[in-house]
Amino acid sequence: MTISDSSEAGSENNVSVGEEQSATKIAWSKLPIILAAIFSLSVIMGTGPGILLVNRPESILGIPLVYAWGILWYFVQVFVVIVASWTVWRSKKIAEDREARTPSGSEVEVSVQSEGESTR
Repeated sequence: MTISDSSEAGSENNVSVGEEQSATKIAWSKLPIILAAIFSLSVIMGTGPGILLVNRPESILGIPLVYAWGILWYFVQVFVVIVASWTVWRSKKIAEDREARTPSGSEVEVSVQSEGESTR
């Protein structure tokens, strides 16, 4: 493999990484909208008109169906808040610090090569 071959292979990797990063950014940009929609649905279904769907004198594991229905939707709300706090509400500075601390593939290769050379 010549130097030109390796640079072409590297540029192909960079293109695929760039495309992957842009696809990831698109997916992450839709995440707040999806989480807001799920949270809104859980508010409506848990304590709003959705409760009329289960307003009958039945029980699940000894808990009245109406209470179990409300608790289920509260768990959905808690899940959405936890996911949003880990992803959407994360500070940009924290994200930049994490990216700065994460070594890229070329830095890892250089450090491995330098370690190998020092042991010879």
